[in-house]
Amino acid sequence: MRGMEKQTKAHTVHPNVTATKETAGILNIGNYIAFSSVGFYVVLICSLSLGLYGREVTIAHRVGVIAIALLAAVLHIKNWQSLQWLLVLSLFFVLYSLRIIQNDMDSLLVQRSASEYLMYLWGTTFLPSIGACALGLKGRNSSDHVLNVLASLAVFSSLSFYFYRDLLSLSGESRGVRSQSEYALTISPLALGYLGAANVLVGLWASVNLKSKIKKIVSIICGAAGLAPILLGASRGPIVGMLIAGGAYTVASFGSGIRSRESGLRALAFLVCFGAAAVFVAATESAAITRLLSMGQDYQSGSSEMVRVELYAEAYKKFADAPILGSHIELENGMYPHNVFLEALMSCGTLGFLYIAVFFRATVAAWRLLVHPQIGWVSVIYFLFLTLNMVSGSIWGADALTMTGMFLIGAEKSPTSRPRVAKRKFRNANVIPHSMENPC
Repeated sequence: MRGMEKQTKAHTVHPNVTATKETAGILNIGNYIAFSSVGFYVVLICSLSLGLYGREVTIAHRVGVIAIALLAAVLHIKNWQSLQWLLVLSLFFVLYSLRIIQNDMDSLLVQRSASEYLMYLWGTTFLPSIGACALGLKGRNSSDHVLNVLASLAVFSSLSFYFYRDLLSLSGESRGVRSQSEYALTISPLALGYLGAANVLVGLWASVNLKSKIKKIVSIICGAAGLAPILLGASRGPIVGMLIAGGAYTVASFGSGIRSRESGLRALAFLVCFGAAAVFVAATESAAITRLLSMGQDYQSGSSEMVRVELYAEAYKKFADAPILGSHIELENGMYPHNVFLEALMSCGTLGFLYIAVFFRATVAAWRLLVHPQIGWVSVIYFLFLTLNMVSGSIWGADALTMTGMFLIGAEKSPTSRPRVAKRKFRNANVIPHSMENPC
C-alpha cells in the first residue's frame, strides 16, 4: 500500500504546473513573431479594408503584445545575469530618450512629437524584445514553430494582394498612391516589400529543412505568396535584403560541419528555389527590378532616389560636430538618417557604440545559429531586417530587428540551441542529440 501511495504521489501533477507548461508551449518564437510583428500588419490591413483605420485598433494590438512579452519574461527569465546585452540596450534607450526630451525642449523635433517617439521606442521596440529574449533563453524550440510565422506571413501576403488589387498591377509600384489623400489609407511600400521578402525566405527555409513532404509542399505554396507584396511594394531594399540573407544562409550551410553533405544539398535546394523566385520577379518586369538595375544611373544623375547618401553624410557630420554626447535624433529637414547605426552616433555620440555593440553581438549569434535545424529561420529574417535598418530604418521603429536580435542572443545562451556542442556529440557518438533532433 505504501508503495502504491508513493507511486501515485510521484505521478501526481499539480494543475497549476500543467497549466504553466501548456502556456509555455504556446509561447514560442513562431507564435510570438506571428502575433507581434506580422500580426500588427494583418490587423492593420483588415481594419483598412473595413474602413476602421484608427489608432484604437493598433494600440489594442500593441498592448496585447506587451502583455505577452511580460508574461514570457515572468515564465522564462530565471537568471537576470544572462540579460547583460538587454541591459546594455536599455541603457542606450535611456540615453536616446533623454536626447528626445532635450530636442523637444529645444523645439528641434519636426517629424513626430516626443511622446510618439517615446511610445514607439519603449512600447513597440524595447518591451517586446524582452519577451523575445526570454523565449530565446527558454530553449526547447521545434522546427514546427516556423510554420506558425509562415502561415501569418502568407495571410498578410494574400490580404495585401486582395487589398491592392484595384489600385495596382503586378508590374506597378505602390509609390503611385503616395498622395496625401490616398497614402493615409495604404500600408508603407517598404513594409509590403520586406514582409513579402520575409515570407519568401521563411517559406524557402521551411521547404528545405522540414522533413515531412506535406509540410514542404505547404511551405513552398505559402512562400510563393510573398512574391505578391514584393511586386506591389516595388522597393529595391527587400530584393537586396533577400540576396544578403539568402547568401548568408547558403555560405553558412556550405561551411557547416554539422552533417556537411546534407547541409550542402540543403543550400543547393535553397539556391534553386531562390533563383526561381528571382526569375519570376524579373519576368514580371516589376518596377522593383527596374529601380534596382538603375541604381548606378540614379547616383550619377543625382536622382532623389539616391538622397540616402546625402542623409548619411549629414548624419555623420552631426556626429563629427558633437562626437562625445551627440546632438539630434532628426536631421535639419526633419528627415531621419535611414541608418540606425548612424542615428545612434548622431543622437548619442560615442555612447551610440553601445547600440552598435548590441547588434554586433546579435549578428554574431545570428551567424552561429544560421544552420540550426530548428531556429535558423530566425537568423535568416534577422539578416533581412538588418539590411532594412541599415538603408531605411530608424531606432524607434526597428521592432522586428530588435526582437529577432534579442531572441538570437538569448537562444545562443540556451544549452538546447548550441549547434557546436551538438556537433561534437554527433561526431563522437554518431547519433544526433535530442536537443538537435528535428521532430518533422
